[in-house]
Formats: sequence, structure tokens, C-alpha cells
Amino acid sequence: MNIKNIKRFLRNFKFEIYSILLAVFIFMTLIGIAKLWSYMDVGIFAIILNAIGYWWMWSIFIGALGIIGDGWAFGDYLYKRLEFDNMINTLGKAQFIKKLNEIEELSWDLTERDEEIVALKKEEFKIR
Repeated sequence: MNIKNIKRFLRNFKFEIYSILLAVFIFMTLIGIAKLWSYMDVGIFAIILNAIGYWWMWSIFIGALGIIGDGWAFGDYLYKRLEFDNMINTLGKAQFIKKLNEIEELSWDLTERDEEIVALKKEEFKIR
């Protein structure tokens, strides 16, 4: 696997990666908070909390930073996705041409499939 394939993977699966990371950071934070309050000393939580030991403080800290950072990146991705979908579904050729630079920039920030959608839309409106 070379760098180009890794970059392609990371670009095409942003939504999934951000979702998984957000879930992991939320879980880390909750485990740290559970150890802080020591309410969950039964079952699987007791096993996890005993395995973590005194690392629960780092779990809270890293989890909270991860939630902030990944939440920001995930929100930015979702905002760009919504903006792209709204722009690409314009009714007229004039609106599409007017916002073409912005649409192409958003498609570059999103996935390869979005670049293909822009190319198809250009063909539909007969734009070079």
C-alpha cells in the first residue's frame, strides 16, 4: 500500500472515520467519568476500569480533546456536504456557472465521487 492509496482511502471515507473516532473519544470520556464517580463497578465496566488503572485521568483528558477536535472536523465535513448538495442541485445553468468555483472547491474537499458528480453536471449543462 503506497501513500497515494492511503490518501485516497482517508479522503473517500471521511464520514466513517470521523464517526468512528467520535464514538471512541466519547467512550474514552465516559469510561474516565465512570471511574471518577465509581458507579459502574459491575460487569464489563469493572473489567475495563480495573484494566485502565490510574490511566482514567488521561482517558478523560484525551477523550475530551478528541471530542472537541473530531467534533469540529466532523461538523465541518457535514457543513461542506450539506452546502455541496444544495449547490449541486441547482435548477439553472446560470446559478451553476455562477457558483462553479465554489462547487469545485467543495468537491475537492469532499470525496472523489463528488468530483465525478460535478463532471457529470458540467456535461449535463455542456460546460467545459
